[in-house]
Amino acid sequence: MLGGNSKIVIDGDGIFLLLTIRRDAEIAEHRNKLVMDINEDSVDCLLVDYDNGKAAFFSIMHDIRAIRTNYRRIRMRIQEKVENPASRNKLLAKYGARERNCVEDRLKKITTLLAEIAREHNADLVRERLKDLRLSNKMGSKQLNYRLSTFPYRKFIEYIDYKFYERGLSVIEVDARKTSITCPVCGYTDRRNRISRDTFRCRRCGLEFNAQYVACLNLFSRSNDGYIAIRSEGVYVVPRKAGSVVPANVASNEPPTQMKWLRGEARAGFQNTHSYQKIKHGQPPVLIVTCRTSSVVLCEHEIGNVLFIRDPNVRIEKTAFTGVLLVYSNLDVNTAYRVASFREYGFVESIIPIHCTLILPLDPLSLRECLAKITNPDTRIKLKVRARGVRKTSSEIYRLVVNILRELGVTVESSSSTCLFVEVIKSNVYVGVGSCKPVFKASISDS
Repeated sequence: MLGGNSKIVIDGDGIFLLLTIRRDAEIAEHRNKLVMDINEDSVDCLLVDYDNGKAAFFSIMHDIRAIRTNYRRIRMRIQEKVENPASRNKLLAKYGARERNCVEDRLKKITTLLAEIAREHNADLVRERLKDLRLSNKMGSKQLNYRLSTFPYRKFIEYIDYKFYERGLSVIEVDARKTSITCPVCGYTDRRNRISRDTFRCRRCGLEFNAQYVACLNLFSRSNDGYIAIRSEGVYVVPRKAGSVVPANVASNEPPTQMKWLRGEARAGFQNTHSYQKIKHGQPPVLIVTCRTSSVVLCEHEIGNVLFIRDPNVRIEKTAFTGVLLVYSNLDVNTAYRVASFREYGFVESIIPIHCTLILPLDPLSLRECLAKITNPDTRIKLKVRARGVRKTSSEIYRLVVNILRELGVTVESSSSTCLFVEVIKSNVYVGVGSCKPVFKASISDS
């Protein structure tokens, strides 16, 4: 059945009809549960899988707070420096739209990821009631008030609910009041139970646990599906109905769903369990990926999910420089670059192919051999050289590369759409040819 939000879009010489289609979904109740606690910079979860006799805690980090704070600073600067009212209002509207689109992009990615995890485990959602997410007026600084009050809780709940219903999964709302300061074992409530951001210690029974996941345990208990018990210094989920007691652990190196790259302390990671050809030790990387500031974990998720489909043994390593990742894969460089580049990302900013890996100090003959393989005579190319961790190297390498390209009959031109990248990361020099256009374009491009 067609919905009421269908549109006709005219783009150049083309006319497109965008149809909104409604369909009925059969909602069923499931035994397994995905408990979700929404926080300022993460969504903390407890996945209870009775079918396989296990439960796991994991978190999905997000950068919505950083987006909101960044655009708030932009608006303040515009209001301070732009005197013309028309220009000021135009800029405020422009950046306001960018902020909304960027936040909505994050919400859709996070909720889709959670819904897919739940679908693969046939788990219904247990979440806070929306009215319990409303914030009190009695809070700390103005900055804290702004960050918390502008998180799009209602839109997040709308997205997560419809994505679960779409997959035939139920949604259970529970009372979320004081879940972060209540002991999930003895029920004692005291603000002093929350020792720090990361530590919870009950002043009555002495339970000490990761504060991130205490709220998840309380939400699970309040769903009337089971209760929490301590046995042999471990946390266990005890079902109220007939069933086995399930140990609850922080997610191990195997994530609760394949192709989901949830990394970091107390997060799920990815370990390959397939019998594909493993990446050989010492094999050079095929791509350099740069990430948006404060979004490295989500950036790693995105690029990992894209390449995993073609190479389940893909490996991503963080460098010593924030936001710079190296990708190792059994795919050849051009295939990996083609697969990764033809996607729209929210957290990946640029992808650079690595056709040659050299070592400092550069050997001119090795560099020439590399450039001869990846460039063609009588072509124009834009040269980009960047050195990280090594001082006074960029200009020397730039001059050396320009001289070699001139000898090979290649013209260096800043207006070319094809780039020759020379990336220096400490003692390694990575050289590759690719598009000059940055990959990151989701929601906040200059168009």
